[in-house]
Amino acid sequence: MGTGSFVFALMPKAFQPKPLMDFNVITEMTPEGRKLAPPSPEHPVYYVAQGGAFVRTGSALSGGEKPPPVADLAKAMERALAMNGYLPGLPPEHRPGLVVIFTYGSHGADYAEGLALAVDKNGNPIEGPPPVTAEELLTFVVHDTALQADLLERAALMGGKAFAADLKRALAGEILNVQTNYDSGQQFLPESPAFGAPIHTFIENNGPLVSHLVEEAFHSCYFVVASAYDYAAVGQGKKRLLWRTKMTVDAQGVNMQETLVPLITSAAPYFGKDMTEAAVTTKRISREGRVEIGTPTVVEDKPAPKNAEPANQPTPKAP
Repeated sequence: MGTGSFVFALMPKAFQPKPLMDFNVITEMTPEGRKLAPPSPEHPVYYVAQGGAFVRTGSALSGGEKPPPVADLAKAMERALAMNGYLPGLPPEHRPGLVVIFTYGSHGADYAEGLALAVDKNGNPIEGPPPVTAEELLTFVVHDTALQADLLERAALMGGKAFAADLKRALAGEILNVQTNYDSGQQFLPESPAFGAPIHTFIENNGPLVSHLVEEAFHSCYFVVASAYDYAAVGQGKKRLLWRTKMTVDAQGVNMQETLVPLITSAAPYFGKDMTEAAVTTKRISREGRVEIGTPTVVEDKPAPKNAEPANQPTPKAP
């Protein structure tokens, strides 16, 4: 890497003309969806599309966010679906099998209150660089049930229900260790980032994909979700979900207008595909919301974590 490239890589995304972005995607199939034959160029599946709501959720709601025109998102969605054999259709020429509804927006993480209250063991305000990594931000999450719920919602968006359930189990272990240490007045159980702490162990034992998803889950993101329902069931007033594709991108240093269309484009190979784990596609975008031409890098790792729900754990009292 040349000196110029190194400096460019260190520059915050907000100042980069063509930032390199990690786009996360996961498609989750229902049992009904798995019964259907996948589409092909010779045997496409037809659908009718319905644009969903623009959603702001999470603990940090920004009123200044402005998404791209919904027509641009709809066009990107149509092109992405077509790559996997899903084509728009209307009866009687093409009888639809699906109703595809997409929603989009942001899920914000807000640690401002925790940062304002952060003190050391002597009660003095903590000085120095603000925490940015998952294990640094975990200090605030273990003491706040709202932040815990936010974290797990983003985890389900980024890595699917199985990943979120596994992260929830690790988080519950972390909470229990913190609570036990506080109640006993001794530091005899490991807390992240110490070796052996539940979150630290979860990250170390599951490789780069899980490490990436954990880091992403602790930060604000933009998202697009495409949900495919059975067309005939919808006609009968029922909502029978067949599959759902979730797409996310870290919101730090970028905005919705320049990321949502590339996000949909990057997810094109995964619409309607039964995935056992999330995929991460790395692409460079322009500030006009276009994806740079090139071969995407897809990070694949171990099978998805087991979808085991942990027992409820108490939230530790603030020391």
